[in-house]
Amino acid sequence: MKSYPSGFGESRTLTDSFVKEVTRMTKRRLWENKWSYKEGFIIALGLFLAGIAIEWANGNAPLPVLNYPQNLITGLLYITFLVLSYLFFRKSQWVIFMRSIPAAITSLSFFAWNALIMGLFLQDSKAEGLTSILSLNQVTSSWFYLFSSLYLLTALGTLIIDKLIRFKISNLGILVSHLGLWLVIFGGSMGSFEVSRLEMNLKEGQLTYTATDRLNGTVYEMPFALKLKDFRMEEYPPKIGIVDNVSGKLLHAEGKNIRILEGESSFQIMDWDIRLIDYLESAGKAGSKYYFNNETGSPPAAYLQTISTKGDTVMGWITCGSFSTQYESLKLDDTHSIIMLYPEPKNYISEIELFLPEGKLGDFSLEVNQPYSYNEWEIYQLSYDDEFGKWSDSSVVELVKDPWLPVVYTGIFLMLAGALYLFWFGRLRKNS
Repeated sequence: MKSYPSGFGESRTLTDSFVKEVTRMTKRRLWENKWSYKEGFIIALGLFLAGIAIEWANGNAPLPVLNYPQNLITGLLYITFLVLSYLFFRKSQWVIFMRSIPAAITSLSFFAWNALIMGLFLQDSKAEGLTSILSLNQVTSSWFYLFSSLYLLTALGTLIIDKLIRFKISNLGILVSHLGLWLVIFGGSMGSFEVSRLEMNLKEGQLTYTATDRLNGTVYEMPFALKLKDFRMEEYPPKIGIVDNVSGKLLHAEGKNIRILEGESSFQIMDWDIRLIDYLESAGKAGSKYYFNNETGSPPAAYLQTISTKGDTVMGWITCGSFSTQYESLKLDDTHSIIMLYPEPKNYISEIELFLPEGKLGDFSLEVNQPYSYNEWEIYQLSYDDEFGKWSDSSVVELVKDPWLPVVYTGIFLMLAGALYLFWFGRLRKNS
């Protein structure tokens, strides 16, 4: 008679139970008993196709805009719906599923699918064809994105309500993290109806109090005015390269044939040894020579000596030119010339005065990625007059207002707090 190790019978019983459960799940019909991943992905697919169908039927019509207080009322009604659904229908398949892991996974997958579409298609309002009709170029303002947000918010919201009603201190970290994520998505979705992105074109010495919505061209009168005192730009040293005289194409070889006029006095590009004899950061031309000149529109210039592999020597000045000065290249042979490229901007700053109807409020400096805040508005350095470059006497700033941003920030804070709570108390439990 065979003898079995201790616990073999118990393990076999557990294995048989697992096999029976898997068999039961595979034989279960859709929408019967406890919903699982199949139903979740079908819901996600159905919502996505419904969104695509609405976009197709409406011809890329924009979502209905809900401004304050309509969006706030809608949000409160939605939260009330979630609470009442849980309180009165908590034993229904829908509510049970919405607080389950399959609902969380499938809703997150649907939401992530939209992010993938945003990565595959350029988010540009000027796109045409099927991409534009289905709003694949404006995902965040599409119906399928709205449906994915609602699915995720409903799953998260139902789970949060369940955790609150059946509160346990051990679930505090998870509850706070989920609540933070819900607030981020809810605040971002509701705020999308009220985000204002306006452009203001500033001219040195002029007071400007109107801004334009670049999407529809609507002009708005702002509650404040801005005056550009000065515009400054720092540039990197210019680069030089060789072009084909016939096609005008720059033979850069993925950047290998491009050299920066900084530090190096001699270097090699393709078949030419090049020596930098003289360099002027700001130059003017007199006859065939360049001299230092700090007037507006004076570009950089360099005097080069080039020696080919055949021993041919060519010397001369090159400059990238400017709005007031013609560019100049140096011909190396019948098919090649060396040119100077326009210097790339390193940083640009706008010195601005802020005015209210009653008078001047103050001054501030505006740099790229360093916005200035005033009341509900964030003011960003956007661009400048490309034609005049560092000599530009105008600056373009972006004015952004998002009244729901504090809700999003609160959600981010709760997510961080929940993560720190789980990390800290997880370590305590591990060491105890």
